[in-house]
Amino acid sequence: MKNKSFIKFEINEQKKIVINFFELLSNIDGCYEIKVIFIDGNKQFVIDGDIASHIFTSFVYFLKKVLNNALLLHDSIGDKIGYLWTQYCFYLFDEDLLKQEFVYDKDGWIGMHYLLWGDELGVWLYNNKEGEIILEVTPWYKGPCVEDGDYSLYEKFLKEYKTYCVIKLSKDLVKQWLDKAEEVLAILEENTRIQHVEKK
Repeated sequence: MKNKSFIKFEINEQKKIVINFFELLSNIDGCYEIKVIFIDGNKQFVIDGDIASHIFTSFVYFLKKVLNNALLLHDSIGDKIGYLWTQYCFYLFDEDLLKQEFVYDKDGWIGMHYLLWGDELGVWLYNNKEGEIILEVTPWYKGPCVEDGDYSLYEKFLKEYKTYCVIKLSKDLVKQWLDKAEEVLAILEENTRIQHVEKK
């Protein structure tokens, strides 16, 4: 594992998530910037870019939650999580309207609990009512918000909106992902500890 510059999380024959370290894993610590890429056949989409410790800590957290059936999709969301996310982003500065239209908890819109990654596409992970683990990939709105006064791109995006894919993941596969992600996180933490010792 330490001699890899990327790691793959296979979904099926066509689709996979690749996390690119750009360096050998043995050479980076938790503060190193990495990229997460969703691959579908010959198409590639960046779905996140952040420091390695954030990426893997979040990934491990999500995987543990869905394995414990602890990320049940809220009834208010149904099959529209990416569509609702677009509306939420567009009206982000109109809090009164959002609180009328969206279900909130102490952390904000309830749908945020399922957002694993987002950049060129959004990637959501949750449990359905049957306790199955669902990975949903959706378009990702990056246009102006309501404050800008331009509704054209937003309306066009919603009109053309179509969920990219919804995939049921087996528990065995998710356990394999978790084992891999925890191994990487442990290496990152050890590398970070060594870096700190060497700087003293």
